[in-house]
Amino acid sequence: MEKIHLLKEIKHSVSSILWYFSIQGIVLVLLGIGAIFYPQILILLFAFFFVFIGLLSIWAAIKLYRLLRHFNKFFDLFG
Repeated sequence: MEKIHLLKEIKHSVSSILWYFSIQGIVLVLLGIGAIFYPQILILLFAFFFVFIGLLSIWAAIKLYRLLRHFNKFFDLFG
């Protein structure tokens, strides 16, 4: 019974990935066509992308800093 449950989970995961790639592909094609007709869209996309990646990097750095602080406290106690 465990194997059947595992196979259903794998099927669900693959199905989710399939939909993700399909929707992503359609959106990227539409953005590409839009950038051909309206080049300003391309500039906006790059600007939003850079801001998003920058904020995401800062968020990840803060999370890693907090994680390292917890590890340092742990190793100070038991190290």
